[in-house]
Amino acid sequence: MGKNNGSAGEPTKDSAKVVVIERGIFEKVKDSGKWFIRYTGADGKRHQETAGRHGDAVDLLAKRRHEKLLKKKLPEKIRTEKDKIQNHI
Repeated sequence: MGKNNGSAGEPTKDSAKVVVIERGIFEKVKDSGKWFIRYTGADGKRHQETAGRHGDAVDLLAKRRHEKLLKKKLPEKIRTEKDKIQNHI
């Protein structure tokens, strides 16, 4: 009676690592160990990135969501040397 066989929903020592599924984090090929994130950036476009391990995906998605809250995005137009010279005159 004292032995737990895992039937009550509790993971046992022999069971595989349990991964919590979170919105925006997915694995394209099951059990590949290669995790991806999908999010909507501050520009309103959907983005997808490779993150590597599951823990890295969780951290990267949190970072991207934080950047979105700060409305941090790339400049609309990247200035070239020619533009800098013309604006200086």
